[in-house]
Amino acid sequence: MIAQCRLELTDIVRRPLEAEEQQEKAAKIADAVLGVLKALDKGNVVLNFTIRTKMDKPQFGFVDIKMAFED
Repeated sequence: MIAQCRLELTDIVRRPLEAEEQQEKAAKIADAVLGVLKALDKGNVVLNFTIRTKMDKPQFGFVDIKMAFED
């Protein structure tokens, strides 16, 4: 089976930090990436990708989305 997939992400937000919570390095990176994504196409992210799998055991994984994001 070959499935042409389209994943659309809109209104992307992060959970606000709690008052006593410190912002870690990973959170700073996530904020920077989120800022770039919001700057592109009015904050909408569209990922088009193809999944090739078998009908008897369809499989869909994060790798498919990751590769589409990187492309």
